[in-house]
Amino acid sequence: RLQGDWSSDVCSSDLIGLDGKEIHGTGLCLVAAFAHVAKTVLFEEGTDSKGKELVVGPNVLRHITITNRVITGDALFTQRSLCKQITFEHGGYVFRVKGNQPTLEQDIRLFFSDPPFKASIQRHTTIDRWKGVKEIREVRVSSDITEYLAWPGLTHIWYMKKTVKKDGEKKITESVGIVRLPKDILGERDVAEAVSEYVRGHWGIETRLHKQRDVVFNEDKSMIRAGHAPQTMAILRNIVTSLFHRGTVRNFKSAMRK
Repeated sequence: RLQGDWSSDVCSSDLIGLDGKEIHGTGLCLVAAFAHVAKTVLFEEGTDSKGKELVVGPNVLRHITITNRVITGDALFTQRSLCKQITFEHGGYVFRVKGNQPTLEQDIRLFFSDPPFKASIQRHTTIDRWKGVKEIREVRVSSDITEYLAWPGLTHIWYMKKTVKKDGEKKITESVGIVRLPKDILGERDVAEAVSEYVRGHWGIETRLHKQRDVVFNEDKSMIRAGHAPQTMAILRNIVTSLFHRGTVRNFKSAMRK
């Protein structure tokens, strides 16, 4: 609770990524609400089984402010009850849709693969280059079939095609998802650009939190595994990671040595 209160004080408004991480050797899975921009864990709760993330997720959201914030997450959290909870609290969401919602996934993929005549589709493309790699992300967003899908709070659906070119080879991945971005949250922003940013930004929790806890703090190699100790240590690691991010520390390992 202390961590949640402190984090809420330093982060008043942000995109929030909902994600789980299992601590190796403990059977404990921690579900965190992570602020994209502030790079801070707002609240985190543990469960003794990775499959119980769906039970813990709604409770994590009850401990933070959802109103006028956008919650992002992977396909595991694409559940009617969770989307209904976010909508009731006047928040937004951007979730992926995969096999756990087969009918929803099929309907979205069919719409974008063979759009109806005069379908309204917004597009946004980004191109990034680094170390010989070229990555192209094309995002398409539409609100045409939201009433048909009848999903809680739904305002848009999205499709993303990611093309990665390296050493003469090309790899293409496609993904789809659902969106709730009402006007009071979206403002004057282009919806396709916003969705592109939110989808990409969600995976920052992997590099800005999970990777730091594993690589810098060696969390998965820790021998502290009894009782509540693993979760307590995770809270301390979260606080230190948040302080480093707020202090614009670039090299966490070097900062730890100091």
